[in-house]
Amino acid sequence: MNARRVMNKLVLAINLRGRRVKINQVQKYSERCGRMVTKYVVMEERLQPKTGKRRYVSVLESGQAAEVVQALADMLNGTAAQGHGPPGEGGDLECRRN
Repeated sequence: MNARRVMNKLVLAINLRGRRVKINQVQKYSERCGRMVTKYVVMEERLQPKTGKRRYVSVLESGQAAEVVQALADMLNGTAAQGHGPPGEGGDLECRRN
């Protein structure tokens, strides 16, 4: 099963448990790699204390699908997302060749 399919299944399971999560996918051209690279952004809906409105905030930004799958599995299991730092510290946008 490919990583994107696993991500979608985990997001569905998390949403069914009452937490609102979504994944954004951003592509940009990397001068270092000489090609397009993909960045995944995991966002969760949270209540803003000042305004009382619900907003999506970034939980994880990563260039590695496996890291996103692990973070979503941690969210589903209710474990602390250890090793998943604040946005921007996730896996670098690496130059990988298939």
